[in-house]
Amino acid sequence: MKYSLNLIKIAVFLSSFLIFLFISSPTFSDAEKLKKWDGAGDVNLKFSDLGGNILELKDFRESVILLNFWASWCAPCVNEMPALIKLSEKFKDFSFKLVMVNFGENTQKVRDFSKSLSNPSDIYLDQDKLSGNFWVTKGLPVTYLINKKGQITHMVMGEVDWNHESIEKIIRKLFRSFENE
Repeated sequence: MKYSLNLIKIAVFLSSFLIFLFISSPTFSDAEKLKKWDGAGDVNLKFSDLGGNILELKDFRESVILLNFWASWCAPCVNEMPALIKLSEKFKDFSFKLVMVNFGENTQKVRDFSKSLSNPSDIYLDQDKLSGNFWVTKGLPVTYLINKKGQITHMVMGEVDWNHESIEKIIRKLFRSFENE
């Protein structure tokens, strides 16, 4: 009896301690989630749009590109889509291109899903996962920021609030870095 009472006290103490650690642990701003990219230089990937037309990222040189890999079954992917579209609308007067690439689903499923979005024109397909396999390494969503020279500058895995002021600052900085050249 005394042994089980001590065990309960220890369990309560450990649970309380873990809850305290979880609550008091530092949280990261969305900008801190974006990691500087030191990997591949010039990027050119091919995808198709919902009409079957082929897109190459090099077609958008001179634009800042936000390349997002997603799937309709991925809750974090779906959760961040409104913020991605809002960000795209916010930068519509700049040379900014949102490229949301569905990873591995068939055209009809993606077409049906895209009807729920306010701007399905930014949706592209990688049905065979040929282009995305190199870039989607651990899970979805995964997003890359690509500068006007076609070089990846930042990447993030997981859901992000793309309308956070700190992320907008990073994107604006990418625009400014090429105004001075």
